[in-house]
Amino acid sequence: MNYKLISYNTILFTSFNKNRFKIYKNSNTCSISKNIKINRYTKSLNLIWSILKDKKSELGVTGFVIFLLLVASVLIYNVEGEKQPDAFPNILAAFWWVVATLTTVGYGDVFPITPFGKFLSGIIAILGIEIIDLPNIIIESGFMDKLNNKKEKEIICPNCNKKVN
Repeated sequence: MNYKLISYNTILFTSFNKNRFKIYKNSNTCSISKNIKINRYTKSLNLIWSILKDKKSELGVTGFVIFLLLVASVLIYNVEGEKQPDAFPNILAAFWWVVATLTTVGYGDVFPITPFGKFLSGIIAILGIEIIDLPNIIIESGFMDKLNNKKEKEIICPNCNKKVN
């Protein structure tokens, strides 16, 4: 058990008493970053942030695919809206259907009945795979690039085979 965490919680919850408040005020266990040990994650968070900054142009492609969602919702509304006015009463309902189809939830309560609507729903399902996988692939390649660069920067002493900083 972590003594600091227990003492911090004890002091925190008993700090309403005037005598305990003095102990709470003078205690060095009040540092939240020490108790939750957030410092060990800062390198990882900085790594993720640097990868997102390095790959922002590649991640912009996913923004274009999201724009295609809006186009797809307008198309599905124009194709299926006349045939199924209850299922696709407006573009927002069509957009909801596109998002449900895109995320492969597909509740099954609303589905296209026209041949072009069925074709369009297939394209939307394929776009759903791209929207989810494309950013993951881009970020994973960024991790691999950073890790490979880190390995290349390590210099090994030829005499003792130890890492040289």
